[in-house]
Amino acid sequence: MKLSEQEWRIVTRLKTKQDSWRQHRWYILIGGLLSIVVGCWLVFEVHARALAANSVNAELLVTSPMFWTLVIQGLIMTVLTLTNWHGSDVNRLLLRLLDEPEP
Repeated sequence: MKLSEQEWRIVTRLKTKQDSWRQHRWYILIGGLLSIVVGCWLVFEVHARALAANSVNAELLVTSPMFWTLVIQGLIMTVLTLTNWHGSDVNRLLLRLLDEPEP
């Protein structure tokens, strides 16, 4: 298959994107899991302080949504990383077809 120079640049970009995903997916997964753990810990820590004081304080009302946002962000990062663990299916198929020799 003959490809133009512009098409080869696109293929090269796809290869580097696929290779960088293999390294970065671990950082994103660890970051997502860490975000979930820290967010949950902060939510429960602030909630425990409010229960100990036997009142709903302003700290709980202000910080709880921020901490839950941290948890939701971590969930999104983790789910997207696990669902796209091997990279884009279209990119993998295209690169596999280009690597195979023509009959």
